[in-house]
Amino acid sequence: MSTWPTHGRGERSFHLWVDADHNGCDTRQEVLLAEAVKEPKKSEDCRLTGGTWRSYYDDKTVTDARRLDIDHVVPLAEAWDAGASKWTTDRREQYTNDLTAPRSLVAVSSGPNRAKGDKDPAE
Repeated sequence: MSTWPTHGRGERSFHLWVDADHNGCDTRQEVLLAEAVKEPKKSEDCRLTGGTWRSYYDDKTVTDARRLDIDHVVPLAEAWDAGASKWTTDRREQYTNDLTAPRSLVAVSSGPNRAKGDKDPAE
């Protein structure tokens, strides 16, 4: 049985999309910038326009960043069940926004990502 937090606690437990380096771009935007096949234009507040991406799960070309999800390859629910529920808030935030592992966070088209749900990479 999963101990995944319910009623929205998951988002509070895993603080998503922070601007850890204080450059104006949050984690979502940093992943999109790093994975762009064709670099998007970036406004002063890091709003991305233009650009092209290849969706990691289905290899589709995407030209609108709003049509991409940023997925945790190891789902947050799995991390929670594996012990993240006992981590400090800071450690969960670091895990959730980890840009150091090349395949920790990936840009994917929303359909396959939402079909994947909380399944781990082996599933």
